[in-house]
Amino acid sequence: MLEDDLNNFIKLMSSSKEKKMVMKKVGKNTNEKERILFYATAGTNLNDYAVYDTTYDENGNISNKLRHFYRFPANEIMKEDGYVCLFVDNSNSFATMNGQRIKTFHMNLENETIFNKDLDKVYLIKIAETQKKSVEEDK
Repeated sequence: MLEDDLNNFIKLMSSSKEKKMVMKKVGKNTNEKERILFYATAGTNLNDYAVYDTTYDENGNISNKLRHFYRFPANEIMKEDGYVCLFVDNSNSFATMNGQRIKTFHMNLENETIFNKDLDKVYLIKIAETQKKSVEEDK
């Protein structure tokens, strides 16, 4: 059921006419650094986007256990900026495209890999609205 809901949500998002960020490539670069490369199709604020990966149980079913989630910080990107790179590690790596340095972010996961199984997938989600509330103790 969860996987069906996720797939329907992803279909809805991918059919959206307002799509401004798309994933271009997921994997490792020549230095074996895990990273995700995105392209902005129009000017946008990166804080409207987050990525997470799927994890699977021993039967190959999607699981909520040990998911990695990253929400981009508030950062305006112009159409001419185009590419954005997210590294999994906590290094000071940066990315280039056609000899130009591009916007680079880090998930800051120390000594972790998230693309370590054949079925692993990464999802890009656009956040339309958020709510937050402080945690209160029951009395």
